[in-house]
Order: sequence, then C-alpha cells, then structure tokens
Amino acid sequence: RPNTGKSTLVNNIIGENRLVTGSEAGITRDSIEIEWNYKKQTFCLMDTAGLRRKSKITKILEKHMVSDTLKSIKFSDVCVLLIDASQNIDKQDLTISRMIIGEGRGIIIGANKWDKVKDQITVKNEIVNQLGISLSQIKNIPIVFLSGLHSKGIEKLFDEIINVNKKLSSRTTTGKL
Repeated sequence: RPNTGKSTLVNNIIGENRLVTGSEAGITRDSIEIEWNYKKQTFCLMDTAGLRRKSKITKILEKHMVSDTLKSIKFSDVCVLLIDASQNIDKQDLTISRMIIGEGRGIIIGANKWDKVKDQITVKNEIVNQLGISLSQIKNIPIVFLSGLHSKGIEKLFDEIINVNKKLSSRTTTGKL
C-alpha cells in the first residue's frame, strides 16, 4: 500500500538516499530497479508505487503506476509485501498478497515501522493470526519485523529472501510426490 516505507527501506538497504521519500502518499510513481549485493549474491531490488483499492484509482497516471507495479510482481522471483506494522492488516494488503501468490511468486511479509509499535507481542500475534486465517492456503508465510527508517531487521529480511528463493528453486522427484 502507499506510505508503508518502501522507498525508505530501499534507501537504507543500499546506504544512500537515492529514492525520494516523504510523508505524503504517492511519491513513487515508477518501479525503480537497483542492484545490490548481500553475502556474495546479487539482488535486483525493485521499489514500486503503492497499490490502492481499485475503486479509489481515478487518474490515468495512477492507473499506469498500478500497471507498472503489477508488472514488477510478474517479473520478480520473491516479493516482499511491506505492511505498516503500526496499523492493522487491511483488505488491500490481503488482496496484494493473493495477487503475488496467484502469480506463483515467493512472498515474505515485511512488517515495517516496527519501532513505532508499543505492544509488540500483541501486534505480532495479531499479524500472525490474521495471516493464518486470511491466507490459510499458504502455510508458514515468513514474516520479518523491521524498521526501514532505523535499518533494523534488514539482514533477517535478506536471509528470508534467500531461504524462500531456495525453496522456490528446489525440485521434487516424482517418486517423492
């Protein structure tokens, strides 16, 4: 969704202020690709525009932004759905996650702005329970609690990305099936 801290997170991952950030929604208009290395592996990070509900999209520019974001999902191996942990998961977050799953992409939930959450244990349990109920077809969706602004949880996020990518590229023999 808009304003979950996607650009701020990418800026802190790469260690420079390359992407424009701000408090108002809709600053990122195009998907932006950045190469970055972690543990001797090269990653192509894509910062995308946030997706609002279809009914709220009226301008042609915003329709192009949504189209660009959906293309980014289709061309990705692993998608990190960044949610604002200081707010509840809403229907739009679940819709986006179903799109990612429908495309057959790996998914990781990034609970950003974790530093703003006061009762972390309760919120963590709420997020886990809500995902377990709403996305019950996918078991054990990785959830990483992080703060893009303060660069907390970024290593864990990339470790999960590597782990999910390994699972996606593993093959199962017919005999095991």
